[in-house]
Amino acid sequence: MKVTAAAGSAPQGRPAVAVRRPRVANTAAALAAVWAGLIGVAHGYWALGGTGLRPPGVRTGEGQTLLTLDLLAVAASLVAVVLAVRLARGGYQRWLFVLAATGASLMLWQASLNYLFLGARSALGQPVTPDDRYYAFVCEPLWLIGGALWMAAVFRFRAGRASHARVTPTSALPRVSAALPLVRPVLDSS
Repeated sequence: MKVTAAAGSAPQGRPAVAVRRPRVANTAAALAAVWAGLIGVAHGYWALGGTGLRPPGVRTGEGQTLLTLDLLAVAASLVAVVLAVRLARGGYQRWLFVLAATGASLMLWQASLNYLFLGARSALGQPVTPDDRYYAFVCEPLWLIGGALWMAAVFRFRAGRASHARVTPTSALPRVSAALPLVRPVLDSS
C-alpha cells in the first residue's frame, strides 16, 4: 500500500515522497506478536515486584527462582515477538517454520497436559485448590490462546509457501511429456 504526501505538503520544487508501509502477510502472526509482547510485559511487571494477576500469596521477591523464571520469560517473549514479526512479513525459511511450530506445539501441549492432570485429580476425588482454579481459569487459557495463535500463524506461513510452489496442470506437462517415449512402445504393442 502506497501513501503519498498530501498536495501542497511537499516543499516547492520537490516531488511528494511516497511512503511504503510494510505489508502484513500473516495476520495471525501479527496477533501472536502482540500476544507475546503482552506476556513479556506481564512477566517484566512481575520481575520488578508486581503482584497483580499472580495467585494469592505468590511474590517474586520471595525466591530467586520466580525472578529468574520471569526474566527468562521476558527474554523468551522478546525472541517470540521478533519471530512473530518475521512470520508476519512472509518469506518462508525452514528454521523459522520449525521454531514457530515447535513453540506452538509446546504451548498447546503444556496447557492440554495441565487440564488433563486437573481433570484426573478431580475424577479421583482430590480437592481442587485455589491455585488450581487460578491456573485453570487464568494461565492455561492464555497458553491455549497463544498456542492457537502461533499454530494459525504457522499454518498460514506454510500455506503462503505452498501457494508459491503450487503445481498447476500445465507445470506438470514437461514431466509427463518426457515419459511419453517410454510409455508409447508399451501402448502400441497391446
